[in-house]
Amino acid sequence: MKNVKIALTSLLVGALLLTTSCSDDDSPEQGHHHDEVTLVQVIVTDGDGNTETYDIHAEHEDHDDKNGNKEEDDEVEIELYANSTYSVEIKFLNDEDPNDIEDATLEILEEKDEHFIVFSKEAGVNLSITRTDDASSTRADGNKIGLSTDWTTGAASPEGHVEVKLYHEPTEVSEASNGNDFGSVGAGSETDVDVHFAVVVIEQPV
Repeated sequence: MKNVKIALTSLLVGALLLTTSCSDDDSPEQGHHHDEVTLVQVIVTDGDGNTETYDIHAEHEDHDDKNGNKEEDDEVEIELYANSTYSVEIKFLNDEDPNDIEDATLEILEEKDEHFIVFSKEAGVNLSITRTDDASSTRADGNKIGLSTDWTTGAASPEGHVEVKLYHEPTEVSEASNGNDFGSVGAGSETDVDVHFAVVVIEQPV
């Protein structure tokens, strides 16, 4: 009888170990592993080569500065002159540790076939956006991700919003413009980052 009890105990322990092992093997593999994006930089260069960088936080919460103090997010406004063309670069960063900011753009470039940016604007903003990515940020299907763009303004227009959405593994992509959207993705595509900011087109100084 004692031998039977020992045999049953050994059998139960073996079954438990087997179940645990199978559970570990069957755990889903995480394919999406680049750093979480908390900050989007919009780097605007005018025709004279003057550059200004705008920081837009991807999270709706306060952030710590380098001294550990809380910083409140104010809405960013970008002023553009009428009838002008600007070169605009988009960078994606993780600034959870202000002393060690991670550049997620590099990982996006490494996985460029899995990413695509869609730009959208409010109807009143007199602005068009054209992708100018080089080969390093152009997908295998020929579509440019949208990390490098030209923004061309028309006549002066009141303040409105521009939205930047980074998609991960979109079901399909297109660079084509459609009304106020510059680029599109297929239904069910996963959004990595979604930020918006104000843009106003003003008259050129006399």
